[in-house]
Amino acid sequence: MLIGREEELSLIGRLLADVRIGRSRSLVLRGGPGVGKTALLDEALADASDVATLTVTGTEAEAHVPFAALHALLRPLLPDLEAIPQVQARAVRGALALEEADADRLAAYAGTLSLLAVAADRRPVVVVVDDAQFLDRASLEALVFAARRVAGESIGFLFAVRDDEPMLADVGLETHDLGPLPPAAALRLLLDRWGPTLRPVVARRVVAATRGNALALVEVSAALTDAQRAGTEPLDDPLPVTEVVAASVRRRVRALPRTTRQVLLLAAAGAPPTALDLEALEPAEEVGLVQLHAGEARFAHPLIGAAVYRMASPRQRRDAHRRLANVLDEPEDADRRAWHLAAATEGPDDAAADALELAASRAQARGGHSAQAQALARAAELSTDDQARARRLVEAATAAYWSGDSTMAVSLAERALPLARDPLLHAMVVHRLAVIADWHGSWHDRVVPTEVLEREAAAVAPLDARRSVGLLGVILQRHFQSLDTPRALALAERRLALCEPVGDERHLRAIQDLARASGLRGDVARTTELCEQILARVATDGGVIGFATNIAEPLLWLERYGECRSLLVRSVEEARASGNIVRLMFEQTNLALLELRTGAFPHALAAASEVSGLAEETGNDYLLACNLAVLAHLSAARGDLALHEEQAARASAIAARLSDELIAGEVRLARAESALAGGRPAEAAEVLLPLH
Repeated sequence: MLIGREEELSLIGRLLADVRIGRSRSLVLRGGPGVGKTALLDEALADASDVATLTVTGTEAEAHVPFAALHALLRPLLPDLEAIPQVQARAVRGALALEEADADRLAAYAGTLSLLAVAADRRPVVVVVDDAQFLDRASLEALVFAARRVAGESIGFLFAVRDDEPMLADVGLETHDLGPLPPAAALRLLLDRWGPTLRPVVARRVVAATRGNALALVEVSAALTDAQRAGTEPLDDPLPVTEVVAASVRRRVRALPRTTRQVLLLAAAGAPPTALDLEALEPAEEVGLVQLHAGEARFAHPLIGAAVYRMASPRQRRDAHRRLANVLDEPEDADRRAWHLAAATEGPDDAAADALELAASRAQARGGHSAQAQALARAAELSTDDQARARRLVEAATAAYWSGDSTMAVSLAERALPLARDPLLHAMVVHRLAVIADWHGSWHDRVVPTEVLEREAAAVAPLDARRSVGLLGVILQRHFQSLDTPRALALAERRLALCEPVGDERHLRAIQDLARASGLRGDVARTTELCEQILARVATDGGVIGFATNIAEPLLWLERYGECRSLLVRSVEEARASGNIVRLMFEQTNLALLELRTGAFPHALAAASEVSGLAEETGNDYLLACNLAVLAHLSAARGDLALHEEQAARASAIAARLSDELIAGEVRLARAESALAGGRPAEAAEVLLPLH
């Protein structure tokens, strides 16, 4: 079954059903190149095994040979020429060059219909014509003649034709315009084809770039490298185009005036409307390449722009970008100018790299972490100095992480590591790589070892206490995840002592972590005292300082739900406003736990469902497991024990892979609730005893 083509398959199915019971029908499928017309015809042939099918595909090479397509189509019926009127038979033979005869096209057209009717007397017939725009005119006229005159002969006609060609436009046959696949269907097609090797974020980019063109979806995704499909390497911009689209565009572009081609390339390179000579583009509009409206020019399809861009030589592209960089001299055009300068370079260029880094800063200020990561990664490529390259790569990794693209973040950090010779920069890269990889189960086998983190922390402590504290924080989180509460408490005390002289945000986080460690040890008095310190600081500063997650956990344990909710809701709002996907997921996870514990099950379900979807999409296995555990609690409470078991099993498997006893403990609690819901209290006690 074709994905997303239910309406078209239903139309074809009705046509076949009518033909089987003696009714004749015709259907013209119109659509752009690669939209899926041929696939629909193939599906029709597969469903028409009980009828006789005659097929022909138009080719440009024979488009000027009269009756070439008709000869190919009617070859199986030539023995039936004796059964049709002699005048028609002679005309058909003459048209097909089977004998010398005067050219009587009308008789040949009528003979075509008679031959099909004779064949239909034996068995219903369906004529399938693909790429009708390339049929020679005589053959197309003969088939249209027959299609318009069939009635009760059990004959069906299926034509597929491009929407940018005039053929079959006004011939009186039923026509269906075949649009692109809906986004959901396009995503399903890609994920069905590639499975887990294609990351959802990459699949969505391909869907957006191809606008649901079925062939382009398949061919563009196939043209990507394994690393690009996995999300560890950036995609080309523009994306590769299919040969079908490229050939169609080349044919039309080459017929255009030189000036029009030059302006088309500027448009394909991303020129603003003010930089384009719209009058020069009018010939391109006439052949369907662009649409001119209200002083703007748009390509009829994004792949047309990509094809125009790739048709040009590298030098022509650089010249186009250089022209655009010179035109874009207003302050509001600074970001676009930086990208055009980068595209105009032939090699490393520090000036272009600096411009892109400034563009990245502006993107960060707007909450555009993904754009920030892209600009920094490109700036790193253009940097002449290894240290500058490493710094920009790790900053790009951080931005990619905040945008939710952990896969790309790890790839960027790994590229930075061998370049970072400065001790502080090296420690920064190690820290970032360890943090991202610890949350991402796919990399758990190559997480930075704890002894490496200890060594880096000791090396940078005299140079930068905050960096040392950050590295130790990764180790502390591992202690939390393994429920090694004595070591967690000792390390939390050590980090707080290191932070005392600093007194900044890192100091506040160290207090939060000590509150978590104390809470896990069951020290209610000290946990309460530390939480009071933090809440007083937040009240003084008038806002949430960093993530609310660390303080939220001990507040939950202390059942101080109102204060916990206030902090989490404000932090969620800040995360959404800044576009920080990772912060949003952490805060929503704790909000889901809060809603669960206060009995607000619909709110808990909404929050946990949102985060589990985002976590799967971004590859954050830690947060996926956390929210699956919350969902397992909810399904146990509702008595949906089958769903509960599925969710609990998935969460347990991820927790085991991450060696995360904290999540495993939460799953044990959910399993105990399920056992109680099923009336099995002894089993619930057995599940909980190891956790106790």
